[in-house]
Amino acid sequence: MTSVRRSHLAVAAIVLAGLAGLFLPAALQAQALDNLLGAYNDVSSQWLGKLQPMAQVLFGILATLELAMSAMLWLLRRHEAEGMLLALLKRFLLLGVCYTLLSFFPLWVPRITQGFSHAGQSLSGTTGLGPSSILDLGIDLSGDILLAAGSAGFLTNPSGNIVGSLTGLIVLLAYVLIAAQLVVVIAESYIVLSTGIFFLAFSPSRITAPIADRFLVYAFQVGIKLFFLYLLVAVAPKLSAGWIALVRQGSFPFDLRPFFEVLASALAYALLCWRIPNHIAAQLTSGATFGLVEALRSE
Repeated sequence: MTSVRRSHLAVAAIVLAGLAGLFLPAALQAQALDNLLGAYNDVSSQWLGKLQPMAQVLFGILATLELAMSAMLWLLRRHEAEGMLLALLKRFLLLGVCYTLLSFFPLWVPRITQGFSHAGQSLSGTTGLGPSSILDLGIDLSGDILLAAGSAGFLTNPSGNIVGSLTGLIVLLAYVLIAAQLVVVIAESYIVLSTGIFFLAFSPSRITAPIADRFLVYAFQVGIKLFFLYLLVAVAPKLSAGWIALVRQGSFPFDLRPFFEVLASALAYALLCWRIPNHIAAQLTSGATFGLVEALRSE
């Protein structure tokens, strides 16, 4: 055996050993992603209870300042008493609506995101498909690639073994990115919708109302991202099954085409899951507004 061939064999052995060390802990700890989301869900429910009294106090302060500012503007513009009373009544009604939305925040704002999420899961049939399930699919697919690479033996084609090992690693990373996108968006919905009551408290003032307005638009944006993300991950089990069959049909190490096809497909799929939900949500909510600022500035 030449020295070059021995070096190739050594490198392949190191790569496969490293990948085995990566895959085994991932397989044992795949449930950790769902546990992470569960922890955020539990903590976020506690945040909501603590923030509601603070939000109500902040709302009261800003509402008082807004009424005082409106009264000063009416006096400076020398409005008639009847006009001032009518404008004051309209302002009280508007602030009353805002306070009602704040007080009943847990009953309506979370329903925005939950509605989009439920619609996406029902349409795609992904009720039981979570981040850990996506990661498990990636581990199974990568494991099949590694088994196919190792079945031929190191001495048959060390370079091919290295290519197969790297392909398995990159495919696993692609599925990690898909699972991470799901974790990010779901955790985002937990955090934003539990702490959002504080931002909604900025609604009574014409100066700070854009914060509350943008929060409401953002709540819709997160829901839209969840909707399209569930539609995209719905095909993950079917795609993974097809890719596993393709890998098993390949002739390793003489025909590496199936491995490269799976690699390219997995990377493209990860890109779709990251790109499409964010892009569509941004396009649909661009320029959207609930008109809080316009309503407060109207006299």
